[in-house]
Amino acid sequence: MPARDESLDAVKYILIVSVIFGHCLGHSCDYSLNQGVYNFVNIYHMPLFIFLSGYFSKKYNLKIKEERNHFLVSQLKLLETFIVFNCVHQLLVIHSINVFLMFKSPSWSLWYLLSLFLWRTIVQLLPNKIVCSTGMIPVFFLFGLAVGLVPIDGFMSFQRTCTYLGFFMSGFILSKKNFVSMIRSVPRCVPAMVLGLVLFCCLFFFAFDMHKIIWGYYSYQQSGLDWTAALMFRFCFFVTAILLGLSILSLIRKKVNVLSLYGKKTLFFYVYHTLLLYGVFALVRKLELPMELPFVILYTLVVVALLHIGTRIKFLSFVINPVSGVVQKVVAKKK
Repeated sequence: MPARDESLDAVKYILIVSVIFGHCLGHSCDYSLNQGVYNFVNIYHMPLFIFLSGYFSKKYNLKIKEERNHFLVSQLKLLETFIVFNCVHQLLVIHSINVFLMFKSPSWSLWYLLSLFLWRTIVQLLPNKIVCSTGMIPVFFLFGLAVGLVPIDGFMSFQRTCTYLGFFMSGFILSKKNFVSMIRSVPRCVPAMVLGLVLFCCLFFFAFDMHKIIWGYYSYQQSGLDWTAALMFRFCFFVTAILLGLSILSLIRKKVNVLSLYGKKTLFFYVYHTLLLYGVFALVRKLELPMELPFVILYTLVVVALLHIGTRIKFLSFVINPVSGVVQKVVAKKK
């Protein structure tokens, strides 16, 4: 097995910070500058994050007992994390636990965990000739465009799972093709120009509410647009997200020790950051603190710093997989 490309862990860290920044901006989009930056960040952070999730995923041979067990355990641990943190969110928001509701409409950003479970399952169910063929990548993206015609929103994260399927599958397929090395042969000035151009367009031409297009949560019918216009916008979103993702991968070419280290802990950052945001922005509103862009950046840095501290607290890591953690300790003692 080839050595893990730790420069991609640095990319993952930048992406998880972008996710946190985007969620902070979501509280302050009354300002047009914040809205433009919000659109820019949301165009690239989840598509590339999902691409890398696919890139680091594996297709197991389920006929081999050891591989089958490894796949089932990893999937169960993912579901465990999904259920645990949905319970925490529900207790904070509706003060009760509703298991049906958490699957019907996952809390805030936790849709990604359910979608990741489904994407990994899809990889296992599809034959190798499909999941190993670069020719299938456009088909998965076309499926993501077509699913917008189905009037289903947040149920089981269905709309988002299907919308972003092309990014996950392209990451999985291209991980076998030495893809990242190829795009890093492009001169750095090219991806830098692409990033600058898209940011400029977001700030000066698209500084309005685009969440029904870029979230992947809504069907075309629910977007408030004619279905042909909504489909065109989603197509443009896919193209722009791919360009930005390729640009970021091309720019970050080396392992960055600190970023790579914490880039391996993105699940911790992902599941805990929304809980911190509840508290931080409750305090911001109570104290009537400013919400302009420089202050939003400051709030983001505070949340990121707290998460860095949190990674050192063993109990918080234990909470991510409490049941499987106890089971593993019991099994280890018996051995």
